[in-house]
Amino acid sequence: MSSCITSATRIGRHVRGVTLVELLVTVAVAAILAMIAVPAMQDTLATRAVSSSADDLAAALRQARSEALKRGMPVSVCATSDPNAASAACATVPWTSGWLVFTDQDANGDLGTGEQLVHVFSGGRSVGSISEADDNAFVTFAANGLLKDGTHRQWALDPKSGTTDAAKRVVCLNLAGRVKVVKPEDGC
Repeated sequence: MSSCITSATRIGRHVRGVTLVELLVTVAVAAILAMIAVPAMQDTLATRAVSSSADDLAAALRQARSEALKRGMPVSVCATSDPNAASAACATVPWTSGWLVFTDQDANGDLGTGEQLVHVFSGGRSVGSISEADDNAFVTFAANGLLKDGTHRQWALDPKSGTTDAAKRVVCLNLAGRVKVVKPEDGC
């Protein structure tokens, strides 16, 4: 019987736990690390959101140019207030809601009857603002892939407030219809 007590005592000596002080120190260190990491994480998420929206807008512009060359007819990209609407329509709203790529036979920048919707992009809802430099709500590519109005275009994408300006991006479109995404300080 004494052997049973001895083995139970040995087992009790080897069982370890965490004291309340050790637990509180660990929680305090974790809280301090979280306070340091959260602002950096918010800036990273804002940068990714803005970059993703800039890439989507650039992809829409490239697709429109490609479709204009392929189809031999004008193709436009326009801002839309509701990209999920049953019947897509262009709008004179900020580009933040989304944009449409469509054949534009009359090259007026408006999706009309007889014109075909090519692609719908549900834009940059995760960004603060997307604005075209001249406040245009559309851009049209001629059948040869060049910009119809003959001027270069650019869109400024800004993050939501409370984040760093390093997240800003600019989508540049030159006269030949070439698109690039840059940081504002790099310029078009």
